[in-house]
Amino acid sequence: MTVRNWGASNYVTLPLAYPSGTLVTVKIDPVPNGLRVSDNGVAYREVESIGAQRSFARRAPIIAEEASLETNRRAIFADIPPEQLTAAIIDVAAASKLIADQIYSRVSESEEAEISGHLHERLIAIFGASHFVADAKLKGSSTNEWEMSAVVHLPNREVVFQAVSGHANSVFRTSTAFHDLGALMKPPTLVAVVRNKQALGPKYSMLAQAGRVIEDSQPDDVFLKAAA
Repeated sequence: MTVRNWGASNYVTLPLAYPSGTLVTVKIDPVPNGLRVSDNGVAYREVESIGAQRSFARRAPIIAEEASLETNRRAIFADIPPEQLTAAIIDVAAASKLIADQIYSRVSESEEAEISGHLHERLIAIFGASHFVADAKLKGSSTNEWEMSAVVHLPNREVVFQAVSGHANSVFRTSTAFHDLGALMKPPTLVAVVRNKQALGPKYSMLAQAGRVIEDSQPDDVFLKAAA
């Protein structure tokens, strides 16, 4: 944990991360009869970056109420006496992270579902319905069971296709699943299907280390090569 001062404000950075990887930082300001501890609007900016800022107005008040905190249009905060500072820092940081996590998760699930629906149609058209299994469950080397968007059964091998949104939770889950499946004695071919490789930024390399990565709009021959 680190602390820095800027004018009358103090900023405390905690070992917690938002879905983007940004560390959670709370801002402490003097107010009449005490201190204000806020997330300085960072959770709002996190969800704004994925176009989900309207969700902040719905989710933030619910989470704030559960934690006995307050919200305004862009921030979650608590006005407290100085002796409650430590507890308020923890509560505000945890609530801010939870808001971003929940909104990211819902957006990610929605995007994954859209990619997956299109992916199923493409795979049936390319490989045929008789070779295709939707929402297949496979056990990895750890014996953990993973639900993948689709499996295509080809002569002497299986090809796993997984729809991946551009959000960190989706990338991390797919990367973990692919590494686990890739550690099997006879691993399947692993293919991540995304909307836009470039938009993934640094997260692309994480997927590429675990399996092949293609875009859902690419031609049929790209799907065939990925499955080869």
